[in-house]
Amino acid sequence: MYSYKFPAYDIKEGRKGPVFVVYLVPAPLSSRHLDNRLIESCQKGDRRALEQLYTQYAPKMKAICIRYVHSMYEAEDVFQEAFIKVLRDIRNFNHQGSFDGWIRKIVVRSAIDHYKKNKGYMQSISYEDMEEPEDCTGDLASQLSVQELLEIIQKLPLGYRLVFNLYAIEGYSHVEIAEMLSISESTSRSQLCKARHLIQQELKQQHALLNEKRYAG
Repeated sequence: MYSYKFPAYDIKEGRKGPVFVVYLVPAPLSSRHLDNRLIESCQKGDRRALEQLYTQYAPKMKAICIRYVHSMYEAEDVFQEAFIKVLRDIRNFNHQGSFDGWIRKIVVRSAIDHYKKNKGYMQSISYEDMEEPEDCTGDLASQLSVQELLEIIQKLPLGYRLVFNLYAIEGYSHVEIAEMLSISESTSRSQLCKARHLIQQELKQQHALLNEKRYAG
């Protein structure tokens, strides 16, 4: 099994659409002590604490959302749904495990719910419309910068992107993905292979363009 490990990153709106802003030196959102104090205040319904929670976690939550949808507008919808769930369920958080991880799961589940609700997306995606690539085992991590990989992921068809995100970035197993998306485990594996194949193709094109520029120069 291979996986990509990303530092923290955010999404901002550029002239040509969403722009990935990557923090190359990962840093925790805050210390565990400060997080615990903030969570406890939020659980008591403290308004200022809730506002701080929004300010602190909204950018990272939105960055996750954009990877599962077509536009910033959809990402905002998913984010709003996820944040409402965070506010609703925060009293049930028992400090067992990472709060960041707890929020991340809520965001991912909300993105999947949004995906399932949109019948147009579901009908437009065929899980059998692309031949299985012969070589889907290559490790791409060493060939791509974080910025390049994030941009390429956004270009993947939504179905492929969904499985790729869940497996390669979020760390879910094919069994878990199959259950979440109501597909077979073999389909999840196939989609991951196809996503990696498309990434490889995009990478080859980028390398070809770079070589052309070098020779032209």
